[in-house]
Amino acid sequence: MTIHNYVKAIEERCDKDEETGCWNWTKATHVQGYGFMRYGGTMKTIQRIMAMELQLFPNFNLETRISNSCNNKLCANPDHIECLSYTEMLKKRYKIQGTGGKFEGKEEEIRTEYLHMKANKTPRTINIMAEKYKCHPTILYRAIKKAGENK
Repeated sequence: MTIHNYVKAIEERCDKDEETGCWNWTKATHVQGYGFMRYGGTMKTIQRIMAMELQLFPNFNLETRISNSCNNKLCANPDHIECLSYTEMLKKRYKIQGTGGKFEGKEEEIRTEYLHMKANKTPRTINIMAEKYKCHPTILYRAIKKAGENK
């Protein structure tokens, strides 16, 4: 598939939202909720494919973090695609999903809940807790680790 074919294929598989400007992907999605398709023999997110094919960013490489300014994981609109450093991506994620100090003083409670769920072999324990507490799993892991260090 040529450059123009990938861009066209993605655009054809999107529903365009006139209100938000988002191009909402209507095909396969990754477990994390991002649209993705086969590109050059591997699966890639639609945003990464668009960034690569349209050469949206000058120093783009495999380590580059690609995101959407609209925070819509299914959006393929090139105008909404942004390139972030690892630190910028973390700051954006924490702004949306919570901050590192969210559980200050509650670390032991979080650790106890986590260990109880693990003892009962609850699948996807950290993901369930992240949904419950509306934060990123990394933040929970930090709270659990901090409580363990205090023992």
